[in-house]
Amino acid sequence: MKSSIGLVIQLSLVLLLLVLNLSNQSLIDNGLPNLPQIQAPVSLPVVVNQPNIPAEWDWRKYGIVTPARNQGACGSGWSLSSAEALESHLMKVQIAEGKFDPKKQLSLSEQNLIDCSRHYGTEGCNGGSSRDAFKYVNQTKGLNTNDDYPYTGKDDSCHYNKEKRVDIDIKEIKRITTGSDQELVSAIYTYGPVTVAVHLTNKFLNYSSGILDDITCNAEQISGLLLAVGYTPEYFILKNNWGTKWGENGFVRLSRSKVNNCGVSEQAYYPVLANDVGTDKIRDKLKEVK
Repeated sequence: MKSSIGLVIQLSLVLLLLVLNLSNQSLIDNGLPNLPQIQAPVSLPVVVNQPNIPAEWDWRKYGIVTPARNQGACGSGWSLSSAEALESHLMKVQIAEGKFDPKKQLSLSEQNLIDCSRHYGTEGCNGGSSRDAFKYVNQTKGLNTNDDYPYTGKDDSCHYNKEKRVDIDIKEIKRITTGSDQELVSAIYTYGPVTVAVHLTNKFLNYSSGILDDITCNAEQISGLLLAVGYTPEYFILKNNWGTKWGENGFVRLSRSKVNNCGVSEQAYYPVLANDVGTDKIRDKLKEVK
């Protein structure tokens, strides 16, 4: 009789753990309102906790981060952050090849992503994920520039011009292990800017300057996609999509007072380009842009 009771208890515990696990996964997959479900990561970072990673880093200093754009009334933050991540990674490759001119920053078309990537799971002005945006670019092998495919801030039919594309060869799409701020730091330094999803609280919406630390934000309620372009021991530097008049010229310093603050490492993705060179290998070529 005792053995039967013990077996029942063990089975009950197993079922409870299974339910909790499924519930937690549901929160991760459905953390972005009105966005397609994000499946398992394509690939996870291999290099973590590198001893040579500097305590702080800011890609804006090296000219590969374009000014903050304004998405307007369109729910296109996912497309802006994705396009901006790709253009930064491409400019980093230009630095490695000795071809980068900070006065001629590359600007890739977020409207191209809005109009043309629906077959990969995105929903235009109703939302999307950077993972699906990168999948589209991986298939097309490139994007048009904003000059050739300007932003309208509304859904439209796809008129991507293959002949005018900027060639982009994505080798891998990587996702930060959920909740690993250290992996996020490693990826930002080693590869370049990373798309991140955060909880947009009222305090976040009304941010103007300083280090943002909001006790009301919740990693399980992420609702906006931004671009992580740097970090210090105290904060992450995030590029928003609400124009240069918001925050600190369109950027926010999000406090690192706790791990995964506001969900910053909850659903973070970045592309690895086929011709990417790790930052350590090009440190001698990096020059701060004044």
